[in-house]
Amino acid sequence: MLLGGKVLKESLEAYKSMAMWTYEQLKPYFPRNPALNRNGALVLALHDLVKRAEKGELVEHAEKGEHSLRLVGYERVSLLADEAEEPEVLIDIEAAEERVVQMHVHFFEFELDGKRIRVSVHRTKVRMRKEGEHQRLLPDFEDIF
Repeated sequence: MLLGGKVLKESLEAYKSMAMWTYEQLKPYFPRNPALNRNGALVLALHDLVKRAEKGELVEHAEKGEHSLRLVGYERVSLLADEAEEPEVLIDIEAAEERVVQMHVHFFEFELDGKRIRVSVHRTKVRMRKEGEHQRLLPDFEDIF
Protein backbone atom coordinates (compact mmCIF):
# COMPACT_ATOMS: atom_id res chain seq x y z
CA MET A 1 0.00 0.00 0.00
CA LEU A 2 2.76 2.47 0.89
CA LEU A 3 4.78 1.83 -2.28
CA GLY A 4 1.65 2.47 -4.33
CA GLY A 5 1.76 6.10 -3.20
CA LYS A 6 -1.50 5.85 -1.28
CA VAL A 7 -2.29 8.11 1.66
CA LEU A 8 -1.96 6.41 5.02
CA LYS A 9 -4.15 8.04 7.65
CA GLU A 10 -3.16 6.06 10.65
CA SER A 11 -1.27 7.22 13.67
CA LEU A 12 2.46 7.83 13.64
CA GLU A 13 2.60 5.01 16.18
CA ALA A 14 1.50 2.55 13.48
CA TYR A 15 4.32 3.69 11.17
CA LYS A 16 6.75 3.50 14.03
CA SER A 17 5.67 -0.01 14.94
CA MET A 18 6.05 -1.26 11.37
CA ALA A 19 9.34 0.48 10.70
CA MET A 20 10.89 -0.39 14.07
CA TRP A 21 10.07 -4.10 13.83
CA THR A 22 11.50 -4.41 10.32
CA TYR A 23 14.47 -2.21 11.22
CA GLU A 24 15.30 -4.50 14.14
CA GLN A 25 15.26 -7.48 11.76
CA LEU A 26 17.77 -5.76 9.45
CA LYS A 27 19.95 -4.22 12.18
CA PRO A 28 22.21 -7.30 12.77
CA TYR A 29 23.44 -6.94 9.17
CA PHE A 30 24.40 -3.24 9.46
CA PRO A 31 28.01 -3.87 10.65
CA ARG A 32 28.60 -5.54 7.27
CA ASN A 33 27.47 -2.35 5.48
CA PRO A 34 25.01 -4.19 3.22
CA ALA A 35 23.67 -2.93 -0.09
CA LEU A 36 19.86 -2.82 0.13
CA ASN A 37 17.10 -3.18 -2.39
CA ARG A 38 14.34 -0.58 -2.55
CA ASN A 39 12.28 -2.23 0.18
CA GLY A 40 15.21 -2.37 2.61
CA ALA A 41 16.09 1.24 1.82
CA LEU A 42 12.45 2.22 2.40
CA VAL A 43 12.52 0.66 5.87
CA LEU A 44 15.57 2.76 6.79
CA ALA A 45 13.99 5.89 5.31
CA LEU A 46 10.74 5.32 7.22
CA HIS A 47 12.58 4.53 10.45
CA ASP A 48 14.49 7.83 10.37
CA LEU A 49 11.50 9.80 9.10
CA VAL A 50 9.27 8.56 11.94
CA LYS A 51 11.94 9.23 14.59
CA ARG A 52 12.51 12.79 13.35
CA ALA A 53 8.78 13.46 12.95
CA GLU A 54 8.17 12.37 16.54
CA LYS A 55 10.79 14.87 17.71
CA GLY A 56 9.08 17.65 15.74
CA GLU A 57 12.09 18.15 13.46
CA LEU A 58 10.12 17.78 10.21
CA VAL A 59 6.64 19.16 10.84
CA GLU A 60 4.74 20.77 13.66
CA HIS A 61 3.69 18.38 16.40
CA ALA A 62 0.17 17.13 15.84
CA GLU A 63 -2.17 15.29 18.12
CA LYS A 64 -1.66 11.52 18.12
CA GLY A 65 -3.22 10.02 15.00
CA GLU A 66 -3.36 13.37 13.19
CA HIS A 67 -0.45 12.80 10.79
CA SER A 68 -0.77 11.79 7.17
CA LEU A 69 2.15 10.23 5.31
CA ARG A 70 2.39 9.44 1.61
CA LEU A 71 5.25 8.22 -0.55
CA VAL A 72 5.09 10.44 -3.62
CA GLY A 73 8.28 9.58 -5.49
CA TYR A 74 11.18 7.22 -5.88
CA GLU A 75 14.28 7.05 -8.05
CA ARG A 76 17.51 5.10 -7.95
CA VAL A 77 20.80 6.72 -9.02
CA SER A 78 23.93 4.83 -9.98
CA LEU A 79 27.13 6.07 -8.37
CA LEU A 80 29.05 4.60 -11.31
CA ALA A 81 27.75 7.32 -13.64
CA ASP A 82 30.37 9.86 -14.66
CA GLU A 83 28.52 12.61 -12.85
CA ALA A 84 26.04 11.12 -10.41
CA GLU A 85 23.53 13.79 -9.45
CA GLU A 86 20.48 13.89 -7.28
CA PRO A 87 17.38 13.72 -9.49
CA GLU A 88 15.32 16.90 -9.55
CA VAL A 89 11.97 15.13 -9.73
CA LEU A 90 11.09 11.75 -8.23
CA ILE A 91 8.16 10.11 -9.95
CA ASP A 92 8.97 6.41 -10.43
CA ILE A 93 6.86 4.33 -8.06
CA GLU A 94 6.74 1.21 -10.20
CA ALA A 95 7.32 -2.37 -9.09
CA ALA A 96 10.63 -2.76 -7.26
CA GLU A 97 13.52 -4.40 -9.04
CA GLU A 98 14.54 -7.51 -7.16
CA ARG A 99 18.29 -7.33 -7.58
CA VAL A 100 20.45 -5.40 -5.16
CA VAL A 101 23.00 -3.06 -6.67
CA GLN A 102 25.79 -1.90 -4.38
CA MET A 103 26.62 1.29 -6.21
CA HIS A 104 23.13 2.79 -6.19
CA VAL A 105 21.50 5.42 -4.01
CA HIS A 106 17.75 5.17 -3.38
CA PHE A 107 15.86 8.48 -3.29
CA PHE A 108 12.40 8.69 -1.74
CA GLU A 109 10.10 11.67 -1.50
CA PHE A 110 7.41 11.71 1.16
CA GLU A 111 4.63 14.12 1.95
CA LEU A 112 4.26 14.39 5.71
CA ASP A 113 1.38 16.56 6.86
CA GLY A 114 1.52 18.45 3.55
CA LYS A 115 5.28 19.08 3.66
CA ARG A 116 7.73 17.42 1.23
CA ILE A 117 10.64 15.46 2.69
CA ARG A 118 13.39 14.05 0.44
CA VAL A 119 15.34 11.04 1.77
CA SER A 120 18.35 9.25 0.30
CA VAL A 121 19.61 5.84 1.38
CA HIS A 122 23.00 4.42 0.40
CA ARG A 123 23.69 1.10 2.09
CA THR A 124 22.70 1.89 5.71
CA LYS A 125 23.33 5.66 5.61
CA VAL A 126 20.15 7.77 5.54
CA ARG A 127 20.17 11.46 4.66
CA MET A 128 17.09 13.64 4.90
CA ARG A 129 16.14 17.13 3.71
CA LYS A 130 13.00 19.17 4.24
CA GLU A 131 11.45 21.17 1.43
CA GLY A 132 13.40 24.41 0.95
CA GLU A 133 16.66 23.07 2.41
CA HIS A 134 19.66 22.45 0.17
CA GLN A 135 22.06 20.01 1.84
CA ARG A 136 23.64 17.28 -0.30
CA LEU A 137 21.94 13.89 -0.25
CA LEU A 138 24.46 11.95 -2.37
CA PRO A 139 27.23 10.20 -0.42
CA ASP A 140 30.74 11.62 -0.40
CA PHE A 141 33.30 9.54 -2.31
CA GLU A 142 34.88 8.15 0.86
CA ASP A 143 31.44 6.93 2.02
CA ILE A 144 30.73 4.92 -1.12
CA PHE A 145 32.66 1.83 -0.05
